[in-house]
Amino acid sequence: MTTGDVLAPSPYGAFGHAELPSRATPSTRRAALREILLWWLVSRAVVTAGVLTLVALDGPAGHLGRSIVEHPFRILEAWDGRWYVLVAQHGYLSVPGQRSDPAFFPFFPALMHAGNVAGIGAAGAGVLIANLVFPLSLIALYELGCHLLPEPLARRAAVYAAVFPVGFAFSMAYPQSLVLLAVALAGVLAIRGQWIGCAACLGLGTLARPECFFVVVPVAVLVAQRWRAMPPLERGKAVGALLAGPTALLSFPVYLAWTIHDPWAWSRAQEGWGRAFRLDGLFRLVVQLPEQLAHNPWLIRDVVAVVVYAWLFVVARRAGVPLAWVVAGALVVAVPLTSGSVMSEARFGLLAPAIYWGLACATATPRRDRVVRSVCLVLLAIGTLTLPFVFP
Repeated sequence: MTTGDVLAPSPYGAFGHAELPSRATPSTRRAALREILLWWLVSRAVVTAGVLTLVALDGPAGHLGRSIVEHPFRILEAWDGRWYVLVAQHGYLSVPGQRSDPAFFPFFPALMHAGNVAGIGAAGAGVLIANLVFPLSLIALYELGCHLLPEPLARRAAVYAAVFPVGFAFSMAYPQSLVLLAVALAGVLAIRGQWIGCAACLGLGTLARPECFFVVVPVAVLVAQRWRAMPPLERGKAVGALLAGPTALLSFPVYLAWTIHDPWAWSRAQEGWGRAFRLDGLFRLVVQLPEQLAHNPWLIRDVVAVVVYAWLFVVARRAGVPLAWVVAGALVVAVPLTSGSVMSEARFGLLAPAIYWGLACATATPRRDRVVRSVCLVLLAIGTLTLPFVFP
């Protein structure tokens, strides 16, 4: 593939059309799946090696305490994983003015609770679910890419998702793997006109992390494109799919009002982490960022991530990635910034497929591709080794 091929506008329109033939033959798809799964194994081996290195060195334990290095993979249950465990085991408890578990959406801890009932343990179930779902999310991302982009770009993007520098979160007791699967499957099912499945992905994905809600943007574009050709029954199903994400998002405060009698518990809990979503949030972030960096120099990682993600969105759009997906990805990254904090922006970007597509578009030559894969693996190893010291 030449650079000109990469920069040519996508023939799949603003979202993609299922009626257009796929660019991937069955043999091409089999080869792609083998390559993607190989790089998934390589990347998880890097994460595992990093975790075992921390255990073998007996620390340092950083902010997590000595117990974190006494058991293999316990570090993968740390940070937010502990909060998800609390929800899975005890439900929600709001503590005004302090960090508390209503900050975490319920679907992932519900799955962890099922694992706990099955005898695996909530924390172990969280790590197991994350790692088992991750290869499925990579395959779904590849399938979505094949509908929107040339097959080689879709394949490279899935490989880059596997080795992404902050992708150690995909192996932790976090819902990132689950939500990426929901995002990609929602797109694929919408393209195929399977609206009920799309609605399920949007609803459950949003109940795992609110970023999944932004997939409503490309789905809405697709529905608008097809509206006139749809029979009435299909129109109703499509509208239902569009409403699934907002309905799931609104159901969480209703649930909190019913269980702990505080519909605003989520936003109050966010304040414990220094987040307050306001109209002037971006302005406050710009003003306060030097002070935040002075207090926590590790935040430079998230600042760099925001800059890189913005660049990748531009590259993706210029290369023909559908605008609706670029907008959805930009919202995934930008909306948390309105809280006045840049913390965890690197991890939030993991749920934006346009980032991986942009990176794939920027590596048109085999040499660039090899360099990016190698650099990503090195950064993935370094990121895993820093887990005791910095919040993911």
